[in-house]
Amino acid sequence: MPNSLMISISGIRGVVGETLLPQDVLRFSLAFARVVGMGRIVIGRDNRASGEWISRLVTAALLSAGNDVVDIGIAPTPTVEIVTKKLGATGGVIITASHNSAEWNALKFVGKNGIFLNESELGQLLSFAASSSFQYAGFDETGTLEKREDGVDMHIENILSLPYLELDAIRRRRFRVVYDPNGGAGVMLIPKLLKKLGCEVILVNDRITGFFYHPPEPLPQNLVGVSDAVRVSDADIGFATDPDADRLAVIDEAGKPIGEELTLPLCARYILSKKRGAYVVNVSSSLVNRLVAEEFDVPFYQTKVGELNVTDKMVECSAVIGGEGNGGVILPDSHLGRDAGVGIALILALLAERNCPISEQVNKLPEFHTVKLKLPMIENLPSAVENVIQTLLPDNINKMDGWKLEFQDRWVQIRASNTEPIVRIYAEAPTNEEAKQMANRVREILREGMEI
Repeated sequence: MPNSLMISISGIRGVVGETLLPQDVLRFSLAFARVVGMGRIVIGRDNRASGEWISRLVTAALLSAGNDVVDIGIAPTPTVEIVTKKLGATGGVIITASHNSAEWNALKFVGKNGIFLNESELGQLLSFAASSSFQYAGFDETGTLEKREDGVDMHIENILSLPYLELDAIRRRRFRVVYDPNGGAGVMLIPKLLKKLGCEVILVNDRITGFFYHPPEPLPQNLVGVSDAVRVSDADIGFATDPDADRLAVIDEAGKPIGEELTLPLCARYILSKKRGAYVVNVSSSLVNRLVAEEFDVPFYQTKVGELNVTDKMVECSAVIGGEGNGGVILPDSHLGRDAGVGIALILALLAERNCPISEQVNKLPEFHTVKLKLPMIENLPSAVENVIQTLLPDNINKMDGWKLEFQDRWVQIRASNTEPIVRIYAEAPTNEEAKQMANRVREILREGMEI
């Protein structure tokens, strides 16, 4: 367990009752009110058991600072982002630890544009929080609380209004879809969206209890239930999301998880066939993304890991699509945030237009396999990584984010996580066995370094 809060562009995260305490929620919420100034602030949360009391503390802090609060309840992260922008709110607070396990929770902060705070704004927030430099409203200037239940409707309207979605074509296919929200906030959005798209919807793990049915990352090994349901129900496709529904995993018609790394390339092949423009991903994402960009002859850019890093670059180069290899699809025509609902709509549009099963579209992508491992945080990580470099002798070392050791047709990356006290090891190669061997070899060398 960490002994302090994890603070990054991915939010203020901690283990509830250990490192994330009520006083932390209050001080960071009050600091956020200072950063964004007076006005309405939208709040929403995922399904975690701790979300209710955290939401109440956030609300109390913001009201005491004189801000009005619009509470949309349990809602996906992208829903809060869209509602914040749609209502012209001053900012938004999302209470979610995303893919972290149930004992974690977090505060994520967005500005009036519905985009996460940038590094300068985050620096301000941390400064205010550390110094307790807060501003409070008088008794006659306290903010007001409004509860709304139409946030998801705004989100669905946003998706269905995308100009290149052939809604009639999607509805004519009458896709049979299995969806696994893992008891998370996606259950508020995705089934309703799928029905609007004319799909027959089969749900698994859909009851909200405050806990998860399986580990919250939508990785293949965690998707046994939805995979089985696809096979048993003879479905066309399966989808799974993380607890706040900004990451999307896809399961083919045979019940095989295709890997979250392929979510974005599938969406990109559809978008880039409709409009050309720059394509942006983080440096941990699959080589498939670069090859898709080359297929459509569009500019391709990489960034450090973190949604904000990707969206900043997308704004800079006027990208038409971008995202991250964790199943995070960012479509500027919708909004500048990862959005599983957008990813689902684009993939169904692709299948409807090409009139084929999802496996056929996957087979059209270049074949690479990604393996993702993790280790407890290593005290002297640079020294441990140097042992890996001296052992593997890569063709190139990319230090944009951690250490990405690049070879002719494969790579392995070692980096400290932004969201957990761990070291992440990602490896990609032409076959799953080769990727697994490379990742395991790196883990073995790092472990040897820890034991010295």
